[in-house]
Amino acid sequence: MPTEKNQDCFYEIIASIPNATMSKMFGAHSFKAPNGKVAGMLWQGNIVFKLPKEMEQEVLSWDGTEQFSPMGDKKMSGWVSVPEHYQDGWQELAEQAIEYVKTLRWVFPHQLLGIPFTFGIAIHHF
Repeated sequence: MPTEKNQDCFYEIIASIPNATMSKMFGAHSFKAPNGKVAGMLWQGNIVFKLPKEMEQEVLSWDGTEQFSPMGDKKMSGWVSVPEHYQDGWQELAEQAIEYVKTLRWVFPHQLLGIPFTFGIAIHHF
């Protein structure tokens, strides 16, 4: 469980980032960029950040950080759990995460499969 100090720090960080909004992910407090993409969340006392590949690798080299895995063995690529002893660096990581997810676009399953899709409604004439 997050401590009150961690929660307060998390909320202060989010409040300081322009256009970041609070949300929920996996039932945890999270923050989103203006495009609706989640950039980070408070998870079991740590903050989990969505980071670009090169930054992800750097942060994973820090003692105590780990690739985020909310459901046991299934690790989420690009998501790094950063423990509270790096709290002084959370602000910078949050800003980097927001900037990164702002560059991401929504991809729908049909696009991954190469299937054409329209949002139009077919109207039948009788």
